Amino acid sequence: MLKSEEIKALFALFGSASAKIEGLECWSARELQKLLGYMPIFCRQLI
Repeated sequence: MLKSEEIKALFALFGSASAKIEGLECWSARELQKLLGYMPIFCRQLI
């Protein structure tokens, strides 16, 4: 289970990755990939 401090830190990271466009909160897929720990396909092929 996540600790309260960890939840607050993750919430802040996701909040900082968002942008408001015409009043809508949006996220870039590239920014979300970084936050979620995804590696590009070419990196996975090298492992």
